[in-house]
Amino acid sequence: MEFRKAFQRGAASCAVMLLAGWTWALAAEPARNEACLTCHEEQGKSLAATIHGKLAGGAPDCESCHGPGQAHVDAGGGKGTIFNPAKGDAAKVVAHCMSCHDEREGRRFFAASTHAAEGLSCASCHGIHSPKKVKEGFLRDGSTTALCLSCHKNMEKSLFERSRHPLREGKMACVSCHDPHGAPTRHMLKAASANDLCFTCHAEKRGPFLFSHSPVTENCMNCHNPHGSSQEQLLVRRESRLCQSCHLEGKHQTIAGQPNDTWNSYRMCTNCHTNIHGSNHPSGYKFLR
Repeated sequence: MEFRKAFQRGAASCAVMLLAGWTWALAAEPARNEACLTCHEEQGKSLAATIHGKLAGGAPDCESCHGPGQAHVDAGGGKGTIFNPAKGDAAKVVAHCMSCHDEREGRRFFAASTHAAEGLSCASCHGIHSPKKVKEGFLRDGSTTALCLSCHKNMEKSLFERSRHPLREGKMACVSCHDPHGAPTRHMLKAASANDLCFTCHAEKRGPFLFSHSPVTENCMNCHNPHGSSQEQLLVRRESRLCQSCHLEGKHQTIAGQPNDTWNSYRMCTNCHTNIHGSNHPSGYKFLR
């Protein structure tokens, strides 16, 4: 036990020394970038206030991201004489950023992600020189939801549906369920399946149940639209019609011309079948209340 504690203290001391040496090395670079600041003073000041500038001892280290700048200085400026991550080739930009933000930070799947396949790069979403506009993660927009909706316009209406998740209130965001940096799952979900993701919040629906409901076990999205719905409870269609899409046979189906029909009178199946996600009652195979 004592050996373990001594080893841990020694490892911590080494880590501090390495970090201190790295920070000192970065802080020793400002003189190399004085030429940059003669033209790009505003960008230098904005970067110095960010985590990137603080790692460099409060001074910008331009060449860490833009590469060697001597040719740019000798030419008196010019777009083609230096690398610009905001406008450079996507693959090159990603490789440049990943040299620091590597797979240990959860970005190992970005190269295989939908975003990468569409030609997006880190600079498509992150703006390093605009900290006043950034609230989280150097985003080009003030929130992850606003940034996502700038491309995914078809999802914007879901913020105003009758039933929805609390994205407008800021209690959730697109990244609560999706990993924009890629994931080995469909739609870049942050869980192995849609059900596993839903259960992280709706744990009471997980089960196991003595009597389970097959569509629930298969996929929550058989019945619910997670992005929003004009129906209650994020349902994909009106409750009675949703149930009837599977339960075509029974004692109380909708029959045209009969105003006293059970569905016409009580309208919703869950008035009686309340435990629709599953039941542990010995006689609950019909999911009754």
